[in-house]
Amino acid sequence: MSNIKLAFGYDIEKPYGYFAETKGGEKFRQKQLKFIKKLSELLNKENIPRTFFILGDYLKKCLNHFSKDELKTIYYNDNLNEIQQHSYSHIIFKEIKNVENRQIFAPSEFIEDIKKANLVIKDILNISPTGLRTPLGYSKDLSDNPIIVENLSKLRFNYVSSSLRDNESINGELTYERQPHTYQHIGYSKIVEIPSQSWQDTIFTFDRAKKYLNMLCVLIPNL
Repeated sequence: MSNIKLAFGYDIEKPYGYFAETKGGEKFRQKQLKFIKKLSELLNKENIPRTFFILGDYLKKCLNHFSKDELKTIYYNDNLNEIQQHSYSHIIFKEIKNVENRQIFAPSEFIEDIKKANLVIKDILNISPTGLRTPLGYSKDLSDNPIIVENLSKLRFNYVSSSLRDNESINGELTYERQPHTYQHIGYSKIVEIPSQSWQDTIFTFDRAKKYLNMLCVLIPNL
């Protein structure tokens, strides 16, 4: 039997937007940080590597409660961790099926948001991200947005995970179409697209756990 290597990707994003500025947002953020610390301890025991895709605005607001050194300890405490980014303010740049009432920004605005997130993550964690998970994700990759791929190349990103919302991304079979691939066909062979495959971290929210797994409990414990 061949060995299977398990890796875990987790988007650290909430709270963002208006709620992030409230007292409820502050409380939520502190619980999220405690959860991340416990999650890392659990994955360390099982020797499971993980990638944290961190929202820049979220990370910046964490400084209201924790020092830079404390945040470095929480997010990057051993060689199993990889820190990448999830944009600064969780904006989208094209329509997403079944997602309504979300403002769509121009590709140039999205790139500026990415640059801002890079600066924040470098300042707080002293890490220069080379990978990006696009907020929410799309039904296809970025082949129809060569401007974004071009700018990610200029910013020295090695990979992007944007193809996240196909029917096959939850409980789907491992298909050739959803394997990692480059953007060589539009002139950028050094950037790899990494589509999602099977369960995503959103499966562990209460409503989606019930819908997809028929579960009455969720992964995240009460903290």
